[in-house]
Order: sequence, then C-alpha cells, then structure tokens
Amino acid sequence: MKKFFQIIACGICWYVRIVVALLVISGSLCALGCVFMVLAVALVADMPDSEGPWLLTIRPTGIITDHRLNAHSDEFFYEWSEVKPPYSYTDEINAALHHAASDSSIAGVVLDLSDVDYVDYGLAMDLGRKLKQYSKNSGRKIHVYSEDYTQSQYLLASYGSEIILNPTGSVSLDGMTVGVAYYKDLLDKWKVEPYVFKCGKYKSAVEPFTRNDMSEETRESYSFLLSSLWGTVSRAIAANRNMDPMKILQTPEDKITLLQMVNFDEAAYAKERKLADQIMTREMLNDHLISLYGSAVTEKKKLNRISYKDYLYKKVAADISGRDPLDLHGKTASDNVIKVIYLSGEVTPASSDPYSISYEAYTRIIRETADDPKVKAVVLRINTPGGTVTDGVQLTKAFEYLRKKGKKVVVSMGSMAASAGYYMSAGADYIFAEPTTLTGSIGVFGVLLSLQDTAGEFGITYDQVSNNPDHFTSVLQKLTPSERKVIQGGIDGAYDRFLETVSSGRHMELAKVKEIAQGRVWSGADAKTLGLVDELGSLDKAVKKAADLCKIGADYRIVREYKLQNASNIIMSIMSSASALVAVPRFLIPDHVLEGLKETLPGIHHDSMVPETPRSGIYSYTPVRVK
Repeated sequence: MKKFFQIIACGICWYVRIVVALLVISGSLCALGCVFMVLAVALVADMPDSEGPWLLTIRPTGIITDHRLNAHSDEFFYEWSEVKPPYSYTDEINAALHHAASDSSIAGVVLDLSDVDYVDYGLAMDLGRKLKQYSKNSGRKIHVYSEDYTQSQYLLASYGSEIILNPTGSVSLDGMTVGVAYYKDLLDKWKVEPYVFKCGKYKSAVEPFTRNDMSEETRESYSFLLSSLWGTVSRAIAANRNMDPMKILQTPEDKITLLQMVNFDEAAYAKERKLADQIMTREMLNDHLISLYGSAVTEKKKLNRISYKDYLYKKVAADISGRDPLDLHGKTASDNVIKVIYLSGEVTPASSDPYSISYEAYTRIIRETADDPKVKAVVLRINTPGGTVTDGVQLTKAFEYLRKKGKKVVVSMGSMAASAGYYMSAGADYIFAEPTTLTGSIGVFGVLLSLQDTAGEFGITYDQVSNNPDHFTSVLQKLTPSERKVIQGGIDGAYDRFLETVSSGRHMELAKVKEIAQGRVWSGADAKTLGLVDELGSLDKAVKKAADLCKIGADYRIVREYKLQNASNIIMSIMSSASALVAVPRFLIPDHVLEGLKETLPGIHHDSMVPETPRSGIYSYTPVRVK
C-alpha cells in the first residue's frame, strides 16, 4: 500500500512541477501548485511504525554541503521517487545528531557513506566533531559503513566508533595532489594568441596559457599548501584511529609489500593497517546490528530503523511543536536575530544558477537585512574560489554598508574563500576559517584570446568600421599596444584596491599585505598564523562570536538566507541557453580544448572568448583543486 501511495505521490509531484512551471510563465495563479503539494503531502505522510527504540540511519547522498540549493518542494520529490537527491545538507545531519543525543528512543546510530559522491575536508572534520559530540553526550556508538571510502569520506568515518568496510571495497589514503593542464603548445599549434594580464607572482590561473609546466613560484606555493593541508588531515585521522601520523600515507614499497601479503585484497589490506574494524557485506552488517541492538528489533526480527530526515521532520518536529528542528539554539521568540547568509559558488555577474554569487542576486537580502532592526549581526558563510572583481567589490561595499547600519559582520569560511572570496571577507569584524580552508590568493588577472591567425588558416578574415581604432570587439582581432596598457592598468588598479581593502580591514601594514598577497593560496591554518583570519572554527563558532560581539548572550534566534533554484529561474536558464548565439570562431576549436579552457578560466563567454565588457574580464580567482 505504501508503494502505491509513493507512485501516486511521485506522479502528483511531477504534475505539480509542470503546472507550476506553466503558471510561472503565464504569471498567474501560482498558489494552485501549493494546493496540489498539500494534497500530495497528505497522501504520503508516513510516520514510523512504532515509538522506538530506533536505529537512527544517516545515509547522505550525492554531495554533502552546507549550502541549500533546492527548495523544500524538490526534497519532497526526491523522497517519494526512486531518484537519489544530488545533495545532502550538514545542518540536517547535525540537527539529527543533536536531538538524538538526548533521545532515549534512539538506540544507536549508523552512518552509511555508500551513496556519498563528495564531501570536502572542512565539512568532513566539522561533521566528524558532531559525531564525537554525539557519542560523548549520549554514551552510544556510531557505526560507519561504506562500500568504498574516498580520502575525505574516510576522514569523516574516522570520527566514528566502528568503521565497517564491504569485502569488495577499499580505503583510499593516497595523499594530496594539485594537477594543472597546460595549453601553450596547443594554442601555438592552433595559432591562438593569448593576451595575459596579472598582478601577483603566485597568481597561477593564467599560466596554462603561457607555459607548458608550473613555474617555480607556483610549485613552491602548492607544495607548501599541500604540506599544510595533509598535515591537518593526517593528524586528525591518526588521532581518531590511534595511529602514527607519519604512517597514514605509506611509501609505495611498503604498500606493495603489505598488499602482496594479503594477495592484493584491498579490504583485507585496510583491516591489516587498522583502517577498518570489520569487513562485512550489507547483510552481515544487518545481522551484526541485530546482535548489538536487540531492543530495536521488531517482532518480525527486523531492525526498527528511522532515517535522519524522517526523524527530524516527523518525530522531532512533533516533539518540539512550533520550533524549527534545525534551530538548535531554540530561541524562536527572541527579538534579536543573527542572520546567516550563504554565499556559495563562483563570483559572477547575474546568474540563475543557485551555486553562484552575484551582487544582483543578493541585493534584496542585503537591503532587507540592513533595514531590519531585529537583525543584530550577520554571519557570511562564504564558500567560493573567487571570480569577477566587479561583483566582488560590489558585494564588499554592500557588507561595509551593513556595518555602517550597525550590524556586526562575521565571516565563516567554508572549504574555499579565496581571491574575490577573500576580498568580500577582509572588511568583516571577525573571520573564522577551517584549518583546511583554501584562502588568500590576493591577486588579479585577465585573459583575452585572439583567433585572428587561427581563422586565417581557414580562410576567414574580419573587418569592421569604428570611430575608435583601438576598439577590441572580436576574437578575430589583435590587441593594440595602447589597449594592452589600458587593460594592464585596470588590473594594476584593481590589485592596489584589493591590497588597500585587506590592509584596512585586517588592520595590517600595506607592506605586510603585499608580502603575503601576490596571489598566493594559503590553508586556513597558515592564514591564521599570518593574520588573514582571526580564528579556526566552524559556522557554529562564528554564530556564537557574532552574538558575543553584539553583547546579546544567548538571547537570539538564527535566520538563514539561501540563494535557491526555483521554477522561474530554471525556465529562464533553459530559455537563455536555447536562444544563445554561437560565434563563428567556436567551431575552430575542438570541444575538449574549450572544456579545458572552461575549467581553467571561469567567467568568460566560452563561445567567443571575449568578455562582454573589459571590467567583467578582470578576475580574482584561484584554480586550485586538491585531490
């Protein structure tokens, strides 16, 4: 019967999505979609079969993130269809652990990481600390299971009480690598001429266009960065598993020797190294849990499980009626508000993509926040590699405006808050980062590509009539010397203003800022030592610090602001993509080359390679991807 209602609900949900999309286009009767949604919720409401005890099952799917990307209506669709959600949210997992710690109906916790595609190191450590806090407060164990463990997944798993691995699985602890693809020879072959402008000797985003390998400065910077990050990760795993940090990463010789001993059985290898406590199939795990938690076994000899989402939004929400189960602070009636604003993705001009940051997208939120007397402080949760300087500067000015309106501003850096992300952070009253945060990268660059010689090989030429002989409007042109001076001047000016912003915001001598800037990327731990951040800690600590700065103690409530995807901007995005005009030079470059350029240089229109305006072609971005 439940499956029957699931099928009905799934059909209703798809119908609602279509109806809502049509209503958005027509601009009328949007409330009709809500009526269908309420009916669907009524059909599928499914409380657990008993009052417990339960085994709380935390099985996140897709990417684990702290930035909500979809509206709650989408969560409803995923819950009642066979499609696994592409994202899981740390606030929900944290809240489930928090409530379960004092709930006698929860016998134990199982964390299943089999469906996780990615979790960054900072979130893994933050979630791990919540796991340990749960065990400490409740006195219960957390059993972690996966069919395979990536390195960041294993970092999270190491905080559990027991690590269980599938017999066909493996644990990947292979260290860290930063790899960069270089295109100079390819561009030379295709006769593509790059014009590169930058400030900061470590600003390496432009190197792929001008070199075939890493510069010494880049190699030095990345080596130092990886040493810091790996030190943090290996020490955490070693402390959790009672191992020597120096032995977390084996030498190739030692690894081969041990693998030979276990006939290259990766699961046995992991257990031999004490990385896993048990080797079990999912069926064996079920029997193992039944033997441990007899009180949570039903009359049918099955485990009485409850998922963390069901637990939060059904059991917990019923017990704390009138309160948001995610609000762990519990001061819903307070007139003091601390607003958490999530800024995730690349900094870019207006975009319908929820995983992007633009001044236009946050204008309303900032204006309403500034004018709301109840908002005492703002916590900016920043997770970005950077992007266009224009939007970065506009947002920086907007956050300065919040401070002028009497709001305290605290920054909580996620896995990455670099370049334009650091620009936005520099003027805050206080900055938190995780030890593994990538930050700094205080530098600016710009790149333009000329395909004039490439086009000539195919018999294509370009001519124009203009009252400005220096007007660069097409990739089929070359930049004149005067144009180059103007663009480099813009880059230099943007860099100088970046340095001044950091100097003023961090109360540092300009000479000191210049010394640690230069486009160099720092770990959060090193940024703390250098004075670029004030303290290492999570979003929770940032919220508490904001309350301290406002001198409101524990008398506050938290309001969260997300940039969500909705039916309106989904439709606009589709329409925009469908009507885009492709420039003639597009077919001259193979798809795989364009994809490589796209990965290397964000923000540029990849069909023509010409920014819409010179200002939009100035970037503060770090291309670092640690694997």
